[in-house]
Amino acid sequence: LHQALDKAAEKVAKKTPAKQDLVGQVDALIDTLYFTYGSFVLMGVDPERIFDIVHQANMGKMFPDGKAHFDPVTHKILKPDDWEERYAPEPAIKKEIERQIKA
Repeated sequence: LHQALDKAAEKVAKKTPAKQDLVGQVDALIDTLYFTYGSFVLMGVDPERIFDIVHQANMGKMFPDGKAHFDPVTHKILKPDDWEERYAPEPAIKKEIERQIKA
């Protein structure tokens, strides 16, 4: 999976901006989704609920002022102090996968 994604990223990086038309970009992203969803099928995992869990975790990165805060050096989104206990997705992902296995 990682090799395929690295290869796709390398292919995109080699293209000049003039060649990166919207249709081609959308096609490449859909191909990535197709590959990703196929991987879920092979694992026997339905990603819909897990996507919702991760989305909720990402939205939990909003600070009380309603905005995302960014690290001044890396520009990554920072997590509020209570993020880990309130929003960390791993426990909920594990629980959902276990539920799916039992179903």
